[in-house]
Amino acid sequence: MFTLKEDAKRQATREACLRQLREYRVGIVLSASGQKKRIFAILEHGAPGRNIPPRPVIRPALTRESAREGITAGLRQAAEATRDGRPEGVESGLEAAGAAAVEAIRAYIDAGVPPPNAPATAARKGFNKPLVDTGELYNAFTYTIERKS
Repeated sequence: MFTLKEDAKRQATREACLRQLREYRVGIVLSASGQKKRIFAILEHGAPGRNIPPRPVIRPALTRESAREGITAGLRQAAEATRDGRPEGVESGLEAAGAAAVEAIRAYIDAGVPPPNAPATAARKGFNKPLVDTGELYNAFTYTIERKS
């Protein structure tokens, strides 16, 4: 067992960083119009009546090992900044976690989201890559870091 001694100023800085870390919320958002968000919901959950199979993106992308590693690295950076009393590092770690999550979603789409497009859809698009057409959905994923109210 060991005893950690630190001066009052360092302890106050560490406590302030911990409060700062607790005040933030990191989220993945779809930066798109209401219509595009409805289309994404249909793509994510499917529409059996319109022969559109579900093609979930967010959960499968974020549960991949590579995504978890990137997100964890950012959160670890924020936690270490808290431990070390570096307030500027808390937010940059959260930024890194959010960026890793968005990159994981885009990588999942790039790899090809199952199931494949229907032959008619592939013919219309000229290629068979589900969820890739204009790039609007792909580019609409972003993250936010907000202070909790």
